[in-house]
Amino acid sequence: MTLDGVAYGSQETFTTLAETPETGTVSDVDGNTYHYITIGTQRWMVENLRTTKYRNGDIVGTTPTPDSNISSDQSPKYQWPSNGDESIVATYGRLYTWYAVKDSRGLAPNGWHVATDAEWETLQNYLIANGNNYDKTTTDNKIAQSLASNSGWMTSSIIGSPGYDISMNNSSGLSMYPTAGRFNNGFYTNGLSFGAWTQSESDSTYALRIQINNNGVSLLLHLAANKNYGWAVRCVMD
Repeated sequence: MTLDGVAYGSQETFTTLAETPETGTVSDVDGNTYHYITIGTQRWMVENLRTTKYRNGDIVGTTPTPDSNISSDQSPKYQWPSNGDESIVATYGRLYTWYAVKDSRGLAPNGWHVATDAEWETLQNYLIANGNNYDKTTTDNKIAQSLASNSGWMTSSIIGSPGYDISMNNSSGLSMYPTAGRFNNGFYTNGLSFGAWTQSESDSTYALRIQINNNGVSLLLHLAANKNYGWAVRCVMD
């Protein structure tokens, strides 16, 4: 209606992430510094883990060459630079076998831990509920673009995917680059997705990981992968 020259429309409400979420930095035993961001009740590292040491200073082993086949290894605890290339570690981090992730000496800095499957699900639900789907709806799972970094992705025609309009990426602040994984035969994936371990086990052979794809709109949870594979790691505060 119109009253004294003032027009009123229907009332609409929406929620988003806080405009100025709490941020800070934390360092690992190697001296690498990571930024973190507060999302809901969680504090997440913005970068992939890069440490070559456990929390107590012990070395995390690696293979003679980045493409060594470890298919027959039993419970291998290894790390590699992403795509086997040390020159890109600062951006893409390192890849770890799940056995290294679960080692009791700990990969994460003091006061932090590798995220569990349940913690990734908590993040997913918070982002959806707070308007981080690409179409701003608060149902279904369309948050891949909100998680993806503003660079590194290939052009895609799929609306809402990380490659569709990278200038619209990263509303969450988590800056997930398309980090290649490593199979146990030494072959690296093509880097058209971001994949990370959770510390949650599936069974004696497989553990759970998460992923977003260049042409996908969703955060994929509960994916099972061979524990000898190498995937990136994201940490949350205890």
